[in-house]
Amino acid sequence: MSDWKFTGGLPPLSDEDLLLELEKYKQSPSISDFKFIYWMEYAHRMWGRALGIMFALPFSYFLRKGYITLQLGVRLSALFALGAGQCLIGWWMVKSGLEEPPTEYAQPRVSPYRLAAHLTSAFAIYCGLLWTGLSVVMPEPPAESLSWVRGAAKVKRLALPVSLLVGVTAVSGAFVAGNDAGHAYNTLRRPSASLLKSLPQVAKTI
Repeated sequence: MSDWKFTGGLPPLSDEDLLLELEKYKQSPSISDFKFIYWMEYAHRMWGRALGIMFALPFSYFLRKGYITLQLGVRLSALFALGAGQCLIGWWMVKSGLEEPPTEYAQPRVSPYRLAAHLTSAFAIYCGLLWTGLSVVMPEPPAESLSWVRGAAKVKRLALPVSLLVGVTAVSGAFVAGNDAGHAYNTLRRPSASLLKSLPQVAKTI
């Protein structure tokens, strides 16, 4: 999937077509491995387009029928735009993995910064959808229940810091995965053998 079109296109229907795609994607070791990568990415993109259609068609219908208020319409339009932007961010992320590595010893990989941007955008869309759905189901709290209002106020005070903590933790995972931090030093919980061996020599110099 070395190129990307917003409207999509037909997949390769023969091994010859796949070989042409393989020439664009030099890092694939074999045609069988490339088939797996290609079809997984193709399904991912088609699923994204299907989600866009499933969002746009009901939205257009309810908007035409007058069931959607101006405020809700603006919010849903913004969510649709974020979804389209997520497609562009995804291609921007994948494109970074197709660039030539700086040295022959470096493996080609997507930019962890672009990976984090793709993940952050997904979280933003999910939070926006959840917020919009809850606003439609319960636009105003039940005023007759004082205990409910007090409980909701307590949750609201905790929601922002907890959400911020969860978001930072999740996005940091993109940097860990993008940089292969676990492979870079996989003995983080215990001192490495080389470090332990060097301790007596360090002690003698003190």
